Amino acid sequence: MKSRTCPNCGATWIDGQLYWATGQPALEEDLAGLVCNRVDSSECINPQKGSENGVTLAWRINAIKALNEEHDL
Repeated sequence: MKSRTCPNCGATWIDGQLYWATGQPALEEDLAGLVCNRVDSSECINPQKGSENGVTLAWRINAIKALNEEHDL
């Protein structure tokens, strides 16, 4: 088993699969959109850093707003 941990954000890859701190599998593109692309660090080991294909904070905020409107919250 091979594991790597990003010295910048603590993200962990085990046998090439990225996992969130919760232990759930994650997508490198989502990590890029939520963390890596927002921080200017040469230490980032995410191969998808710079990708705009994943989830971003703006996407999550809009999703929450849409749910609130849908449920009249």
